[in-house]
Amino acid sequence: MGAIKRAIDKYCRVTNSKLLGYDNGYFYFIDSWGEEKRYKSKQLFREVSLFE
Repeated sequence: MGAIKRAIDKYCRVTNSKLLGYDNGYFYFIDSWGEEKRYKSKQLFREVSLFE
């Protein structure tokens, strides 16, 4: 669970987003523009890996 927490923190920091919640296997985020995005764990790790 620590890895997913770090991925969420990094995603939120880099994209200036906030985590809205988790439902049906998806993490829901909202960015500073008001756009909502959702990712499964695997997609989130892939997205965060692009930041490096």
